[in-house]
Amino acid sequence: LVSLSIAASMVFLITLILLGDLGAAFLVFLMVALTDVAILAAFVVRGLSIEFISALVLVLAVGFSVDYSAHIAHAFIHSDGVTGDDRARDALAKIGKSVICGGFSTWLAVVLLPFSNSYLFKEVIFWSMTFTVGFGMFHGMLVLPVLLSLIHDGRQWWCGAQYPIDRGGGEVGAKSTKRSTTQDDVAMNRTLVIRKVSLV
Repeated sequence: LVSLSIAASMVFLITLILLGDLGAAFLVFLMVALTDVAILAAFVVRGLSIEFISALVLVLAVGFSVDYSAHIAHAFIHSDGVTGDDRARDALAKIGKSVICGGFSTWLAVVLLPFSNSYLFKEVIFWSMTFTVGFGMFHGMLVLPVLLSLIHDGRQWWCGAQYPIDRGGGEVGAKSTKRSTTQDDVAMNRTLVIRKVSLV
């Protein structure tokens, strides 16, 4: 438990530094914690005993599972979408395929272990990596985007994105951008008309 707590704490600290957002870092930490709990429950269902190797795998699972959630959170933070749903869809569209390929390639490293005669490789390591990749991708690609979308309220302090702001006192978001663009077009047309009149 001490090693697991230290690993999880370092995950939170590093993701906080790299993502630069407290809320996103906490959600990534939560996804990693839920993944470890799910792996532990799967061990019990599978009938695997909790011994030295299993405990070591739980610590290693922290490092494996953080990738999926961290990439999705980073893509969500830097998305151009206005609403939380738009950002979640954009994040999954941009990085989702890469996350799936990364998880699948990780699982391919142990896909032949069930044919081994060793109990350690056939049962403990194979199922540990399978649970880690499966639950890690589930929480990172399904649970995390939903939570980010629900909690997201369009404010800069949460997602860290620079929204276009209408300096004329308009709303923040896509509507204000269109309004600001229209005002710029009108001002430009007026300038052109004044120049033509002055030339005449």
